[in-house]
Amino acid sequence: MAPTYGHAAIWQRDLTLIRQALTAADGPHIVAGDFNASRDHRPFRDLLAAAGLTDCADSGQSRNWPGFTWPAVRVIPALPVMRLDHVLAPRTATVHMTRAIRIPRTDHYGVFADIELT
Repeated sequence: MAPTYGHAAIWQRDLTLIRQALTAADGPHIVAGDFNASRDHRPFRDLLAAAGLTDCADSGQSRNWPGFTWPAVRVIPALPVMRLDHVLAPRTATVHMTRAIRIPRTDHYGVFADIELT
């Protein structure tokens, strides 16, 4: 749920549930999806910090930074302006490559990441 139009509490609750699940579970985790959040959102930064994760778009050795993923489709062609979709990996992982990829029939780009867990 995007944190707009009165949905901010639901969005924040969802991020909190993800953070709680990650901090309660053992082992390395990779989490991917449409977070409807960027590093500009404090709850998203809190999730990264609490779970010990990094955004692969920021840490990839080869990347198309800034890796914006939204919007992918507009009436007037334009470049995406936000990164709302993320692949998150442990800070100890090696992210060899990450890039945004076109996904048919959606208004978001997907994120492809090559991650090595140690």
